[in-house]
Amino acid sequence: MNHININLAHDEFNLYNPAYCGFLLNTIIREYYSSKKNGMPSALVYLCLPILLTTPIRNNLPKSKSTNILSWVNHNKSLLIDFPDTVHCFFKVSQPAIDFIYGQNLISINDNGEIIPNTNIKITANPILFKSSISMSSHLSNSKLIGRWFAASPDAKTIYSTLGIRP
Repeated sequence: MNHININLAHDEFNLYNPAYCGFLLNTIIREYYSSKKNGMPSALVYLCLPILLTTPIRNNLPKSKSTNILSWVNHNKSLLIDFPDTVHCFFKVSQPAIDFIYGQNLISINDNGEIIPNTNIKITANPILFKSSISMSSHLSNSKLIGRWFAASPDAKTIYSTLGIRP
């Protein structure tokens, strides 16, 4: 089943390939799960790719999860002025990626609406392919950070309001 929005130009589709973005989301979800030992609130997954794939935001992410998301947002307000619109625009990238990893049985959704990784399926954490590009390597390392960072953060409502987004 193909959930790709036909409004994406060919170049945009290649850049935001559901398998590639899905791998990044799966990495985030696995890191979240390994840090917190419970599922990631499904609302948070829609914030991940806009943070990760927006270069100025990604380049200013903290180096570790110990930096509180609230203080990071306060120090980076200028990068996040249009973030709610960015999240809205990224929906057509995020949803096919989520559909892809769900369709591959890499994730499931529990009764609380949390996304759980399928830990029975072994996935290489650091594929060689990601070492061939500085950008891809940055995406992967920051995916791991975002998963741990969100796990160490307050609840999803607080993260949404801190980023200026109304669920």
